[in-house]
Amino acid sequence: GQVSAMYHLGCMYRDGHGCKKDLKAAYSWFKKGSIQKHQTSCIKFKKLEEGGKVFTRAKLASTLPSKI
Repeated sequence: GQVSAMYHLGCMYRDGHGCKKDLKAAYSWFKKGSIQKHQTSCIKFKKLEEGGKVFTRAKLASTLPSKI
């Protein structure tokens, strides 16, 4: 669905697959997926936001949006 596409667009922009590498665009697409509660998007969004730091499950759970 749309959420999966948001995640994949984020990956494409992050890695420069089929497009010019653009971390701002990747961040934006991962954020959109995170708002829709796509767990992998949340992880990638937070990694970009925090400069690549790894999050624990508890910390990740606290970053998930409570409402859409």
